[in-house]
Amino acid sequence: MLLRRVMDHVKTQNWVAVGLDFVIVVVGVFIGMQVANWNDAAADRRLAAEYQERLANDLEKDFALLRGLASYYDAVLESVEQTSVLLDEPAPDPKTLVTTAYRATEIDYNPQTRATWDQIVSSGHLGLLPEEVSRTLTDYFSFDFAEDSYV
Repeated sequence: MLLRRVMDHVKTQNWVAVGLDFVIVVVGVFIGMQVANWNDAAADRRLAAEYQERLANDLEKDFALLRGLASYYDAVLESVEQTSVLLDEPAPDPKTLVTTAYRATEIDYNPQTRATWDQIVSSGHLGLLPEEVSRTLTDYFSFDFAEDSYV
């Protein structure tokens, strides 16, 4: 329909109408592209908000596990101190000594909750997060607690 109208205007050499049709098409394409860009930006904002919520949940889980590990290692330290006291005694109870010495050597490790972070990095969506957040999380997830704890 639009093409037929433009062709009619060209045949009748109505250049103002041809120019007007051209402007209408260009403006229509521009508006369509702008709306698509707005929709893409809105989708990116929704995805970023979802990622941030999931990351916050993952980090809360990690911090709860770390608090549990701190309590666990407090108990291990207590066993170390009890073992030291028992070793200073002239005739410690062997069962108690072995039990406390064993508890003093225990190690526990909870790996980081990385699923959301790995998804963000592997999908190339790291740019959706604020720069400071992505930099901090990169440092957090690149640190290996197990390697640091056992070395």
